[in-house]
Amino acid sequence: MSKYLIGFLSLFHLYVFSCNALAAATIKILDQNGKPVKHAVVAIPAPEDFRPDLKKLAVIDQISKQFVPNLLIINKGQEVNFPNSDDVRHNVYSFSSIKPFQLKLYKGSSQKPILYDTAGIGILGCNIHDSMVAHIYVADREIAKITNADGIVTFQQSIPESIAIWHAELAEGALTKIYTKVEFEEGQRVASIELLAPQQTTESNTFGSRKFGSKGN
Repeated sequence: MSKYLIGFLSLFHLYVFSCNALAAATIKILDQNGKPVKHAVVAIPAPEDFRPDLKKLAVIDQISKQFVPNLLIINKGQEVNFPNSDDVRHNVYSFSSIKPFQLKLYKGSSQKPILYDTAGIGILGCNIHDSMVAHIYVADREIAKITNADGIVTFQQSIPESIAIWHAELAEGALTKIYTKVEFEEGQRVASIELLAPQQTTESNTFGSRKFGSKGN
């Protein structure tokens, strides 16, 4: 291979890398008090050529009497497996309208995966351990990501003026996805949401809370 071709390929790779770096865009999600919001799902429309891998089996395990992870993003038409890695039995169930189901007391990986064929928010619990709660965000023609501890997500796609946001403690409700405008503050993309006050979320880890007791859950 000639040195000219090697030089051309090096420049090409540098150009591709630079374009990808420039394409990356971060958004910071803040609550009504200006604090970063972690574990929020931020979604933007997917490009027309977006083809999610629906054959990829998603997993929510049960470890130390907790769902792991307790927040999962999948695409509509994807299956989720619920193995139980604990040495005690669990009874996983959901009353959410997008996919109500119940996996009666079991251990191990004997249960069949659950197909999520409707977009929306699913809330999971264990009929034996009230502290076990998890959420599944089922995307439909979206690129969806979860904010980190600093309330930040990074996309490789262009960011629209309005984005979709979901969080378990949204003031609008745990099954609600809201749309909000992206603002620029000090050169950074920022979007603000309103969360429930702390005293209103003391029951958020049980099926007796507003998440599980309200109509349609």
